[in-house]
Amino acid sequence: MIAADFRGRSIDFQTREIADYQPIIGALMKQWQNPENANSPAVLVADVIYTAVTDDSEQLRYSVSDEAKFLLDSRKKRFDDESISMIKNQIGQ
Repeated sequence: MIAADFRGRSIDFQTREIADYQPIIGALMKQWQNPENANSPAVLVADVIYTAVTDDSEQLRYSVSDEAKFLLDSRKKRFDDESISMIKNQIGQ
């Protein structure tokens, strides 16, 4: 994840009234608040955006962190249901 004030300033769940959403939202919030999860500095995003704009390549997708690279590589090697299962496992669902 990128170290940003997303959850404190920008996030706004409009699902409070929908009970079925509460378990997944609770699991996501627990992961976001876990101090063991390393956060990459936001400057990495700026660096990757700069590279994307200036590298004159045909590349369409850029990843910012090692975690993102792992997830993107993993997604290429798995079927959708396997990827969904992996994500649910990571957030305790």
